[in-house]
Amino acid sequence: MSEQRKDGVDGISCHILDTCLGRPASGVACVLRCQQQQRLAGTVNGSHEISRATTNADGRCVFNLHENDGAAKDRGDVLYTIDFYTAEYLRGIGTTSSEAGAQVKTGRAFWPLISVTFDPSAADRKTDGTLKFHIPLLLGPYSYSTYRGS
Repeated sequence: MSEQRKDGVDGISCHILDTCLGRPASGVACVLRCQQQQRLAGTVNGSHEISRATTNADGRCVFNLHENDGAAKDRGDVLYTIDFYTAEYLRGIGTTSSEAGAQVKTGRAFWPLISVTFDPSAADRKTDGTLKFHIPLLLGPYSYSTYRGS
């Protein structure tokens, strides 16, 4: 049985969909970090890497919250950040993709790194008592969007 985290988070996963090509974005490196938040001072301390993962053929990955957890499980008030390293993926599709209607300069990525930060304390627990986060990223050559998935 794993140790209960003081921040109460039970799981974090992500999903990247390429909205230009209409398919999952596989092979994208993702890094989950956390940082202690001091609400009264309104400051955030330096980040601590928790886990690394790469999106699978369905564009999904699940982070191991205890992989490199060190001090993170002792923090009760944290922010999480997922860094999506999209440059290689976007260069790989290298689109001047006329079928998708996009004109992207081959070999360059407008969004080489997308960082999404969220506060787990701002969310309610699920009906089964767990606190899980699924963070989808909708990625296009010149736009992206994210939301709290289920």
